[in-house]
Amino acid sequence: MYAHTPADQRAAKAISVIRGMRDELHSKTKLPRTLQETGKVKKEQLIEVAKKALDDGSIIYNPKEASLDDLMGILEKAW
Repeated sequence: MYAHTPADQRAAKAISVIRGMRDELHSKTKLPRTLQETGKVKKEQLIEVAKKALDDGSIIYNPKEASLDDLMGILEKAW
């Protein structure tokens, strides 16, 4: 399937396949697909989560340096 997908469409196709697998897993297990679906994280807590992630020592192992804005962007998408 990958080889038959035009190069400029491969990223979108991969994302689509992953989302399909996520949704199938959700339908079979009812595991949350987003932070919001967990019911344990409120949107107003995202800034606190991002700040704690920046202060966590394990962030030094991240292959790319991340800013507060970077982390907020990721959390917003996960929301």
